[in-house]
Amino acid sequence: MPKLGCKHTEEAKKKVGKASRKRGKDPEYKEKMRIINIGRKHSEEAKKKIGEASRRNWKDSEYREKISKALIGIKCSEETKEKIGKAARKRWANPEYKEKLREAIRGYKHSEETKEKLRIINIGKKLSAETKKKIGIASKGRKHTVESRAKMSKWQIGKKLSEEHKEKVRQANIGRKHTEETKAKLSGSKSYRWRGGWSGNYPPEFNLILKNFIRERDNYLCQVCFKPQTLKVRRKVLSIHHIDYDKNNNNPENLVSTCHSCHSKTNMYRDGWIGFFAMGFRLVDNTTQNIL
Repeated sequence: MPKLGCKHTEEAKKKVGKASRKRGKDPEYKEKMRIINIGRKHSEEAKKKIGEASRRNWKDSEYREKISKALIGIKCSEETKEKIGKAARKRWANPEYKEKLREAIRGYKHSEETKEKLRIINIGKKLSAETKKKIGIASKGRKHTVESRAKMSKWQIGKKLSEEHKEKVRQANIGRKHTEETKAKLSGSKSYRWRGGWSGNYPPEFNLILKNFIRERDNYLCQVCFKPQTLKVRRKVLSIHHIDYDKNNNNPENLVSTCHSCHSKTNMYRDGWIGFFAMGFRLVDNTTQNIL
């Protein structure tokens, strides 16, 4: 009879593992074990131990590599996929589980190597119409926080779409028309371009002298993408943007130089841009500094 607290030697563990793997390949044995385990549940203590052991093992790069190699070429049957999906949906319906998962991954970042692997895996992949519909339903009514919008705006700065990507977007939109519901959302006070009924008239103090003062203060550089002003073509003169979108607030602290491209972008997702400029970033002597 084995004593309590007794531990197997490494050699014994190896033998047990080898025997288990051998039995695991026998379909009859697998079915037998499946029937035995139907309805059985781990105690909370056992779950905790299994979780701790899994996390400890997963920190070992050698172990992860071993698991990855073992899974190469293995494909789940449609029945297994359906079971996994059903179990995942059941867990995800639990708000407590969702919050626990969010806390676990908060602050986690993929390595550059992992990002590249994910990019390669997803090349050429297309979502089915059913999946797109599900994503649309799940996203309906969700709104980004002001902080998130500011981060997304900052992330997009300086990014340019390739000609190939532009062409794909153009082709995808050919013949598409807004529904009456969408048109209603995009018109009047419901539109993201709504300016509170502002007619477009600027007060007298927002004149050329003030504009030139702001451009000079900002070293004649766009404070979003840092492109320099050029006087070769008139339209290349930097625009002056009101940070809080109040045209009557012409305090220099509320004004910032932007190129025409970036200035047009500020008409969308206004909360995000207000958050971006509220971070206090300005370009001083060709270096980005926080002035708050």
